[in-house]
Amino acid sequence: MSHVPYSGAIASLMYAMVCTGPDLSYAVSIASRFMHSPSKDHWDTMKWILHYVKGSLDKCLVFD
Repeated sequence: MSHVPYSGAIASLMYAMVCTGPDLSYAVSIASRFMHSPSKDHWDTMKWILHYVKGSLDKCLVFD
């Protein structure tokens, strides 16, 4: 797992969370707890979150 860009993926998701997608905040906050020693399960969770982001690119929040 030392060659997996886990912390870089977390940083990218945090940027997306702050700038565009507040729906990511809970998942990213949980995943960021394991930045120091991620396991294969944590990386699989990261891939699931990235898959969610890819599938929700055409969605948006509208406040009236």
